[in-house]
Amino acid sequence: MTSSEISLPHYQWRPLELSPENDFVGFDGEILIGRIFLEPRPQFKGLWHWSNARSETAIASQGYAASADLAVAAVEALYDELRAFEGNALAKSQ
Repeated sequence: MTSSEISLPHYQWRPLELSPENDFVGFDGEILIGRIFLEPRPQFKGLWHWSNARSETAIASQGYAASADLAVAAVEALYDELRAFEGNALAKSQ
């Protein structure tokens, strides 16, 4: 897989040096939003593992998807959902 194969991501996805064909991290500017990689373990063959990283709020989620596009979509959707939730929480506290 190449970064051009991830169709229409909303955020920037960069390949990791050790495995640039099947291991990517996503960023919103300088904020790390998650990682996807082609799962190497035989029982998950062909699935993409995705995880959402939110170190500021200690929220993390993960799962599996049938393609890199679906894994990217899962990370980005969760990131957008968390941003909306945090924005609503901030507005209510003011």
